[in-house]
Amino acid sequence: MFIALEVPGEWKEVICSRQKRFPFGRWTRREQIHLTLRFLGDVCEDKIPELEAYCREIKHPSGPVPFSAEEIGVFPNQRRATSLHIRLAPDESLLKLKKELDGGLRRILGMEAEESYIPHITIMRMHHPASAAELEQLFEWGRGLELPRVNAGMLTLFHSHFTDRLNYTPLANAML
Repeated sequence: MFIALEVPGEWKEVICSRQKRFPFGRWTRREQIHLTLRFLGDVCEDKIPELEAYCREIKHPSGPVPFSAEEIGVFPNQRRATSLHIRLAPDESLLKLKKELDGGLRRILGMEAEESYIPHITIMRMHHPASAAELEQLFEWGRGLELPRVNAGMLTLFHSHFTDRLNYTPLANAML
């Protein structure tokens, strides 16, 4: 399970319209593009109703959260890159929402706040750690990526599971 902000359609449109074939990676499907706020892992069945209720009722005093792209990057690092992402500017409103969410998760699940948070949207997973030449192709692709400043207004609790591929099922959501 994880909690995420839905990426506005404007961004999904730009990202998906620019996708081209890279044999060393797989693009994130349009319906799965999101900004993870917190990965929860497996959650005890008896905690799910309380977690769903919390996610439906969360209110963010600032309303929708502004998104602004900062750069294209890779995780975990350039020597062992296995995913490509769009790093977001660390907006104060986003960081406040993250802190508020961490407080609720501490109360419901006993989870401690994360030490560091890098707001990012994963847009590709590599089949193997990318070579220097493959990284150069990806960074070249990213140089032409222009994303307008947008607001994200939907927070969603997702259950992730495999069938023949990875699927995300929304369990609860709230308008910010």
